[in-house]
Amino acid sequence: MTADLEALAGEVRMHVFTEAAATAEVPQPPAISRALGVAEDDVRAALRHLAANKVLILAPP
Repeated sequence: MTADLEALAGEVRMHVFTEAAATAEVPQPPAISRALGVAEDDVRAALRHLAANKVLILAPP
């Protein structure tokens, strides 16, 4: 795990929690990507990292 992915995972985590609390909906990778200004593939990698570490529980698409 690179430090960059670790940092992005933290940003993704905070964005997901903030948006879910504000809207009662969990943002999906394309929306997270746009909001954070990063590639969707990087967002998906960060989400996988968070799921693997049981920080977020992801539902199947």
